[in-house]
Amino acid sequence: MLILRWYWWRINAWSEIVATIGAAVLTFVLANMKFSGNSAVVTAKTTLLTAASTTILWLAGTFLSRREPTEKLVSFYRRVHPSIYGWQPIAKLCPELPQVRDFSTNFANWLAGVIMVYSALFSIGHMVFHRFAIGLLLAVVSGISGLFIFRNLSRQGWSTFSGAEKS
Repeated sequence: MLILRWYWWRINAWSEIVATIGAAVLTFVLANMKFSGNSAVVTAKTTLLTAASTTILWLAGTFLSRREPTEKLVSFYRRVHPSIYGWQPIAKLCPELPQVRDFSTNFANWLAGVIMVYSALFSIGHMVFHRFAIGLLLAVVSGISGLFIFRNLSRQGWSTFSGAEKS
């Protein structure tokens, strides 16, 4: 939910509040419900129900609450310069700014980040249990993922992340 705010202008604080409270309440409600199947099936069912219900709740919260003031959205857009795909109505109000279309690069970096973190975690776990070959392989995968992200960010320019102007 917090990340989606960067990709869609319509998400506001109420979207996040409704999602957070909804997920917490659903956790307690679903804990008292009995599902059939083994523990993996029960976990999958509760996770899917929580995700689907929370999505419906935050979408309702988004559309039932007032939008952020246009001035605030324009200020955010000028400062952050998010990808245009979810910010098109606001981007039209800032025609002097170039349109950013970096969703695919951001998605690739996100995926590589997930691979990097999980590979590092499982690498440590395998090494703790003296399975050094698989642990080392996972450490290499984690390193390659980190290098991929570093190269992507270097190609984009690091100043875009610090808020500094490009020279």
